[in-house]
Amino acid sequence: MRCGGSVPWTLYLRAEVSASMELPVLARSLPRGSILSPGDLEMVTQRITSQGADIIVDPQMAIGMELKRPLSAGSSLRHGHVDLPELVTRGQMVTLIAGSSGIEVRMQGKAMGSGAKGDRLLVTNLVSGRRVEGLVLSDGSIRIP
Repeated sequence: MRCGGSVPWTLYLRAEVSASMELPVLARSLPRGSILSPGDLEMVTQRITSQGADIIVDPQMAIGMELKRPLSAGSSLRHGHVDLPELVTRGQMVTLIAGSSGIEVRMQGKAMGSGAKGDRLLVTNLVSGRRVEGLVLSDGSIRIP
């Protein structure tokens, strides 16, 4: 606070800004690695502060995500608590998809690393022996650009 009168003064105050909001929380305790489904979440009204900037407010953003650590019932979800589930693991046999304009070629490959949907991954083409890079698709196949 400031006063600009004949004798100016300044007073510093500590304040906490908060609001109440309906947020998704865990309906039951879940272990690390659990894939969240609609039944795992319930909506409750909670008080949030400025430290809550990374809280997930839309339950649709959490559904299908994998817990990175165990959480107890009633826990609010933060973006750091969840990640896309791993669809491809290192050494797994995968389908490589290449082509464009209606022509598509599918072949077998071996993943050189692990990845989730949208990750770029190195894969060995089992027919040619060449290493190629592609994008992990939602079904676990790899699209080669």
